[in-house]
Amino acid sequence: MSKIPNSPEDTKAIRQALDQISEEMTTIQTSKTQINEILKALEDKYKVPKKTFRKVSNLYFKQNVLEFENETSEVKELYGAISGVYKTPTT
Repeated sequence: MSKIPNSPEDTKAIRQALDQISEEMTTIQTSKTQINEILKALEDKYKVPKKTFRKVSNLYFKQNVLEFENETSEVKELYGAISGVYKTPTT
């Protein structure tokens, strides 16, 4: 079992750290709520599912569209090899 800090200095430092973590978690939760509201507004206005806008916003944020395209291509290729979908007919 881990050693439980019991000195006043340690418990005070841990409590302060936990307060900071809690504040950051509150900020994260607020941001997630705001993001969901924005996604809902986009869905309502443009009739595109929130799921699609969320994926696009993640690509936009991470700036990794080429990585996404490569992964998608690999997944499609594997799926096609397993299922026969995406294969061109042979003559």
